[in-house]
Amino acid sequence: MPAELLLYYCSNENQKIRLQFQIVLQCAPLLKGMKAAAVLKIARESRRYLKELFSETDILYRVLYDNREICLVFFYRENDLHQYLNQVGIRRFLKEYGYNEMECGNVLTRLGGRIQKFLEQNTEFPHEIGALLGYPLEDVREFIRHNGKKCILSGYWKVYQNPGRASMIFRAYDRAKVCAVNEFLVGRSLSEIAKKGV
Repeated sequence: MPAELLLYYCSNENQKIRLQFQIVLQCAPLLKGMKAAAVLKIARESRRYLKELFSETDILYRVLYDNREICLVFFYRENDLHQYLNQVGIRRFLKEYGYNEMECGNVLTRLGGRIQKFLEQNTEFPHEIGALLGYPLEDVREFIRHNGKKCILSGYWKVYQNPGRASMIFRAYDRAKVCAVNEFLVGRSLSEIAKKGV
């Protein structure tokens, strides 16, 4: 992707266009149905466009943290996230961090509270968010254990085990990003880009 193109959209004066491009660029695997969830830090004033942008999609969002300048937004497909959260290994892992209810709303409320506590009280960051974003559990555990150091590969997440599998996923995510950006550039709306199976 040409740097000039990225610069043009990232510096575009139209806040709504800038937000759309940011979502397409950074959430492509979710938009293309490859992931159940994504998280994005956006400018606070851009938040007002989210409802409109996602109104014709099956993607929901939850603001996890909001201050005067930025919002941390968790995007997800509810059915996909629900199925994911009900996997035995995921449930067991999240319970270690106090997630006792696996309903999406309860999990996101707990996550938002932990992020807010981290930002306001300087507690440990809730790295379990990696599991909610679909990163392999063994990599999330090792990331926490090694404080983000000693990884053997870094891309969409830090990889500690099975780099071959991770590399394949990274390439698939890259293809989703190119596809989504190209669709955006030819004028497709976010709802058209986000159709699963397309």
